[in-house]
Amino acid sequence: MPIASDVAYLLHRRAHGNTSLLVDIFSLNHGRFPAIAKGARAAKRGASGLLQPFSPLHMDWSGNGEVKTLRRFERAGDTTSRRIALEGVRLYCGFYINELLTCLLPRDDAHAGLFGFYQQTLVALSGNDDIELALRRFELGLLDQLGHRVNLETSLDGEPLVDAGHYLFTSGAGALACKAGTAGACRGCTLLSLARGEFADAEARGEAKHLLRRILGYHLDGRSLKSRELFRLTR
Repeated sequence: MPIASDVAYLLHRRAHGNTSLLVDIFSLNHGRFPAIAKGARAAKRGASGLLQPFSPLHMDWSGNGEVKTLRRFERAGDTTSRRIALEGVRLYCGFYINELLTCLLPRDDAHAGLFGFYQQTLVALSGNDDIELALRRFELGLLDQLGHRVNLETSLDGEPLVDAGHYLFTSGAGALACKAGTAGACRGCTLLSLARGEFADAEARGEAKHLLRRILGYHLDGRSLKSRELFRLTR
């Protein structure tokens, strides 16, 4: 049986049988796929401890079916790969971006660009970067990589957005000019600053968050995210 090998991250894990783990893997060249790590929970020398989120691993696996079998996994040894330590709010943000990938990224669909962007976001969350801005950038980048680019510069009728304008996004398709005070509307300055990778002001933080939540909700097709609920319960 052929064996594949790649650098990858674990997105989610749960117990499988008495001694194994069922894991969701996001790899550089093979995309996302489920796999079984046989005996990982009972293995010596911390095998289960290696299979943790935010830790880059070199993995070997085999199998022609939907669920693969992990044959080997070890920490990635190159100097650009390191385990990302997240704590507190930043840890829940890590769970959130992992869950977005699990819910929105099709299986066996390679996204090398998204893989690198995911690594960059983990690094941003582990440092002193603005958490809200790091999350908005990831959400926009994920949508773009999946072919759902959010146009933050022109409206659906082709007109450039303006700072003083107000816009409503319809079904994640694009912006339409609307009156100030329209439910769910965003200011033009919020959209244009978000396109530049920044926030225009404090109000823009809330507007950007609600905007991306609505757009992601459309693509999630009504599915709720456990990470959001977990974060809410811990506040």
